[in-house]
Amino acid sequence: MSIHSHRYQRYDGVLESPRTRFWPIAEAELRRIAKEKWARRLMVLAWMPALYQAVMLYAKLVVKKAVGIDLGAFGIYQNLLQAELGFVAVILAAFGAGLISRDIETKALTLYFTRPVDAAQYHMGKFIAAASLVLLVTFVPGVLLGIAQAVMGEVFEVGPFLDGLGRLTLASAGMAFTSASLILLLSSSGWSSRYVGATWLGLFTLLEIARSALSSVFGRSPLLDIMSLGRLFTGSVDFLFAGQTDQLPAVIALWGFGVFFAVCLRVRISTLERVRS
Repeated sequence: MSIHSHRYQRYDGVLESPRTRFWPIAEAELRRIAKEKWARRLMVLAWMPALYQAVMLYAKLVVKKAVGIDLGAFGIYQNLLQAELGFVAVILAAFGAGLISRDIETKALTLYFTRPVDAAQYHMGKFIAAASLVLLVTFVPGVLLGIAQAVMGEVFEVGPFLDGLGRLTLASAGMAFTSASLILLLSSSGWSSRYVGATWLGLFTLLEIARSALSSVFGRSPLLDIMSLGRLFTGSVDFLFAGQTDQLPAVIALWGFGVFFAVCLRVRISTLERVRS
């Protein structure tokens, strides 16, 4: 039925507060991604390392009770985050690359930026969607593993449990902040999502190849790890969970690059707002 046959009706729905107008953008993106079957399949695969760690924890408990042999402590957080690195790269390439490029292609930015949504709220909404994809395969399974380890332990120690969760939060936040900012910056370039995803994966592989080549010539150095995104992530994990102080440059570089990418993204979105509005 044509809308012209109806009279004008005043909108009587709930108007979002200016402080939370970014949330419908993030919620809509996450709902759209959740409806895609390949997104659900990738998420299930991404949780396999966490399931493996849980099985190993249970096996350790069974062996200790049956034989009396303690197999020692497992670095569950460190092993999990390092195993999830590849899944983070693939998931963001598949479902994060189009978060902004799709809006540019469909000219949806014109609708977004016709007030009251501004560049900051649009940025925040897209960032939450991209960062949530990372946290769903790093922080969430890590918390569940920490709870499982605490439940299976003979004595629940609050201090070590909270310390592990704190380190997990810092490591996951660093990965989510930097990777989400970079994939959104690439997505805002105006390229198609396929090119953005290919560029994102290329940064992971080619920079790691270049780092390996330079390491073979000049020897392994923590400073060379700064040029590889994957090494930045694993280096921050080693610093937080293994106490490798030589990986401190990787931690600083990870957050430094994240801030740089976020600032560049804000400038890019502000430019798109001025052009589209």
